[in-house]
Formats: sequence, C-alpha cells, structure tokens
Amino acid sequence: MNRHCYFERTYFSLEDVIKLSDGEYINHNYLLGQEFDDAFIGVLQAVFPYPDLFPANPLTSSEVNKLWCSYIVPKYLNNFVCYKDNDDELAYDDKCVQHFMTQVCSIIQATYDKYKQILDIYSDEETNLMAQVKASNTIKFNDTPQSSGDHTFDDYVSTYTKSENASDIGTPIARIDEIHRLYHDVYSEWADEFGGLFMYA
Repeated sequence: MNRHCYFERTYFSLEDVIKLSDGEYINHNYLLGQEFDDAFIGVLQAVFPYPDLFPANPLTSSEVNKLWCSYIVPKYLNNFVCYKDNDDELAYDDKCVQHFMTQVCSIIQATYDKYKQILDIYSDEETNLMAQVKASNTIKFNDTPQSSGDHTFDDYVSTYTKSENASDIGTPIARIDEIHRLYHDVYSEWADEFGGLFMYA
C-alpha cells in the first residue's frame, strides 16, 4: 500500500517582513516610495533579538536606508521571500525571515563600497555638471628679428591676446534631469543586486 503525505506550505512576502516592525499596516511611506528615518534598521531590530551584533555602518547609513525605502521595497514588496511548512513548529519570523534578512545584510556589506563610491562621485560632480563649458585661446606674436639667437621667450612677445568663451551644457532643467536620472540609475542597479533573494508571486 502506498501512502501519500500532503502538507501545506505558507509563503511570506516582503510586506509580511516589514509588518514585523510596522504592525498590522505597512507604513504608507513605503507605498509612496518615500524614504523615512531608520526604516531599514527598524526592520532589523524587529527581526533579530540582538541587532547590536550587526555593524553600524553601512547598515545604518543614509544610502542604505534610501535604497531600502525607495527602491527595494517598492520593487519587491509583493514578492515572496521565504516559506514554512505548516507542520514546522518554528515560527516563520524566528528562522525564515532571519535567514532572509541575513542575506540582505550580506549583499549590502558586499556591494556598499562600490555603489557608495559611485554616488559620491556624482555628488562631488554635481556642481560641475551645472557649470558652463569654458574654452580659452591664447595668441602670442613676436616681431623680433630672427637673424640669430632664440627669441621665442615671452620677454620678446610684442602682442599678446587671450580670449575665453563659455557656453551652457543644455538647459538648466535638462542638466538637473541628468543628475537625478544618474542617481536613480545607480540606486536601481543596486536594488537589482537583491533580485536573487525573491520568489515571484
């Protein structure tokens, strides 16, 4: 006689993970893709009994918080992150979610320096992106007789002309749009690093 054993499996989404720290209803800022203070670290503190075991930086950095609030959560909110079989005596938030958040932290640790450097470069260059393109031209004329000796030094220059031209790099709005797009592209690429952790509904 063959016996077939059946069991039910319960899947949990990223939204379920966030509700561990937010309660029954998810913070509306997540739904709007907006950043708010200590969002990511708040989830860690809800999931792990000893959150102090995690290094403060980069997990508490503003870049990671922005990545979590404005990119990871809106992108993966309804995706499954883990599951448990209903005959499993362990609560899902004891093991399943802890494992998921450990993986999230590991990816952050592995990728933070790379993306932080890129973001810092864009931040440092923001003023330059808004500046005008300048070109300078210098003309020196020497009418000293060239019969003998070297008369190419500035001491022999009789006419000296220098000009400089400046022009805008597109319109101000176009340049601002470029800055915002570059920032968005970096964060979007960073969020893609976490794609392997999620199961699609």
